[in-house]
Amino acid sequence: MRFLSIKITDCFLRHRWIDLDDVEVCCYAVYRRLSRLLVGALLVLLGSIEAGVLPGICFTVTFLFMREVTGGYHATNEMQCVILSCIVEFVLLSLVDPLLDLPPCQWLIMAGGCICIILIAPVNDENIHLTNTEMRINAQRSWLRLAIIVGTVVIFNYFGAAHTVTAIQLSVFGVAASMLVATLKNMTT
Repeated sequence: MRFLSIKITDCFLRHRWIDLDDVEVCCYAVYRRLSRLLVGALLVLLGSIEAGVLPGICFTVTFLFMREVTGGYHATNEMQCVILSCIVEFVLLSLVDPLLDLPPCQWLIMAGGCICIILIAPVNDENIHLTNTEMRINAQRSWLRLAIIVGTVVIFNYFGAAHTVTAIQLSVFGVAASMLVATLKNMTT
């Protein structure tokens, strides 16, 4: 992926879309976007295999959408992050069908996740260093994004998309669990 990001940056430079001073920043930005695209596609594929296409997409989008502002546990390297993300998604999406038989549980799981996010978000991690200003901005963004997700759950529930609703609820729970792990880790260091 680094090779591809270098080639894309070189192309930008040749076309004079960026200055020579911006090559390093551009290369990093391209790498991050390619990485997110590839990991997102992998997670959607894995989620689709486990729970179906729409639940897989909704779980992944919800998880990434919330994690961007809430923080949580961050792996020490990208490969570890991908592996842990795949494991978490696979385990949580394997719970979709069993939770469909226990409707109150899925709503309690989401409520617990929402409360945790409201009370704790954002969480700073030793691998990501946020300033106080960034923490305050991310706290506001996390509440707004959580409201959007809760609204989405209500809409999908209205239309009877039970698998998708449960996948989103489990995604909120997964974000909250990641935040709790990071908070406990921060307390011990």
